[in-house]
This record gives sequence, C-alpha cells and structure tokens, in this order.
Amino acid sequence: MNLATTGDSIAATAYSNIFEYAVSVSSIYPQTGSINGGTLLTITGVNFVNDTTQTNVYIGIILDWFCNIESITPTTIQCRTPAISPYYAPGQSQTVTVSTRLVVLANCLGNCTFSYLDNATSPSLTSISSATVGGGFNLSLTGSLFPRADGTCQVSLTNSLTSTITVLSTNFCSNNSANLIIPKTLISGNYVIRVRNDIG
Repeated sequence: MNLATTGDSIAATAYSNIFEYAVSVSSIYPQTGSINGGTLLTITGVNFVNDTTQTNVYIGIILDWFCNIESITPTTIQCRTPAISPYYAPGQSQTVTVSTRLVVLANCLGNCTFSYLDNATSPSLTSISSATVGGGFNLSLTGSLFPRADGTCQVSLTNSLTSTITVLSTNFCSNNSANLIIPKTLISGNYVIRVRNDIG
C-alpha cells in the first residue's frame, strides 16, 4: 500500500537543510583611475544577478556613489566610475562593493579596492571650440593627457536628458588637443563631452 503524503520536509539534524547563496568578488581591474571618473572597471566574481535593476556597484563607503554599470554577466561586471566624492582623497584606497538583488553584499575574496589619481595624472578637458554644433561639425578639444596607450583618443558624449552615451574616435589626437566629427545621426539635445584615455 502506498501512502501519499504532501507538505514540507523536516531537517533530519539541525542545520542540515540550510545552504548559503554566496556572492563574491575576486578581482577589480584597473585599481586606479581618473579623479574625474569615467574609468571602465572590470569586476570579476561569481553569482552576480544578470539584471542591472537588481545590481549596484558602490565606490567607497558612500553607498550612493554608484559605478554606472554598462554590462553584466553572472561572473563579470563592467562599470564606469563616477568622479571622486568630496569625502575621498586622491590616492586613498576605496572598497568596491557589489550589491546583488539590492540586499546581498558580495564577499571580497581578493583585492577589491580602487584609488582615484590626482589632477596631475588624470586627463583634463579645458575647452571646446563651439558650444553649438550640428551633424558633420568638426569640434576641437583642448586639455591634457588625451591619448590612450595606443596613441588614439576616444570621446564620449552623454545626452543630458536620456543619459545615453555615444563613444566616438577622433580624427586627430595629441597630448593637448583632439578633433572629432559630430555624427549626423546624433539626436538633438544637450551633451556632456568627455575625453577617455586608459584611466578614464
């Protein structure tokens, strides 16, 4: 005779029915970046939730100092650092924390810190040739420490309304200046322009 039963099981011994869902970070790269933000961090670990609405990355002890997530998989997160917080100092190591499902804080199994460089070693954009442009316009930029390691310059345009980021290569690049052609496909609006080298 079979006696069908329904309902939950009970633990045979104390804690025998308990497990931990472990979220952990094993590495952060790079571990230094521009004081002005924009450094692309690659965070390696396990059990990240593949959903940007349920995952946050914080730089330092200020829990609303978000690293803007650009891509995420269960083992890798890529995010752009914000500019340095007024509460942080250049050269001071800040812990990078991953919050998954908005409540679980990842354990750190390696070196999980990031430090902002000072102004002297961070790229700087001091001026642009025009505040009003259109498609096909050749925009000139002036500043310092523009080139990446391969000698090229990269520029990001962030739409102030939608926060959409357009990344462009320049047609001229030197340490102190760069030129780029504004694409004709860019939608109208206000944009924040930034020069990105290898550190942000």
